[in-house]
Amino acid sequence: MISLSRLKNYLCSAHITFYVLPYIMILVVAGTVLQKTMGLYEATHLIFYSWVIWIGFIPLPGGMLAMSIFTLNLLMRFLLKSDWTIEKSGIHLTHLGVLVLMFGAAYMHFNAREGYVIMGQGATSNTVYAYKNGELDITPPNKDGNGMNWGEPLVTLPFSLTLEEFVRVDYAGTRTPKHYYSDMIMTMDDVEFPVRVELNKPLYYKGYNLYQSSFIEIGDKKATILQVSENHAALSPYIASILIALGLLAHLIINRVRP
Repeated sequence: MISLSRLKNYLCSAHITFYVLPYIMILVVAGTVLQKTMGLYEATHLIFYSWVIWIGFIPLPGGMLAMSIFTLNLLMRFLLKSDWTIEKSGIHLTHLGVLVLMFGAAYMHFNAREGYVIMGQGATSNTVYAYKNGELDITPPNKDGNGMNWGEPLVTLPFSLTLEEFVRVDYAGTRTPKHYYSDMIMTMDDVEFPVRVELNKPLYYKGYNLYQSSFIEIGDKKATILQVSENHAALSPYIASILIALGLLAHLIINRVRP
């Protein structure tokens, strides 16, 4: 029977991090490569959001299991094996930052909801629609222009958006989009203000992240598609980054000035 002391030593072992971190790196590479052939949704759920990955009849730890083991090991070492001295304070602050990042990611994964908002020129919406197997659940209109369906409503936003203008910029001499963005009016509590959501520049407001995801064209009309993520832990990566940076800086300074 394993004693509590042996169990604690095992959970705090640096060997766990030594073996798990390279495996996590392999998963990151595999998940990135598979996105080209399987698509983002399938590859993400197969590699990163799974507890077990089956290679034929061989089970391998999935991303969720590997990250859980890494987080538990780091937490146990932080709480039970840390040498609480001034000389080690920078390292402890860095480890705390990593833990904030891990727990923030876990909270986001288990609590965040993700869908999309779709609007034509001049239209107003506060409805987020649910993805279906990672794809837009849109039923196109019939030949008479009827029967359009945006999908199943997921959540109602605490604010509304009105699309003033959708701008698409193509590569010269082609019909391939180079850049596009949506200029909108956001309304909340009878207060209106302009906002812009564009590629690689999301908007964060009231616990929601809005990304310029895509667009659709029906004849000469365009509709913007915004990916919306409800994430009340969105600040955790920034807090974690600050803690990690301060920890590394403190460790460098303390070791430089130490006699």
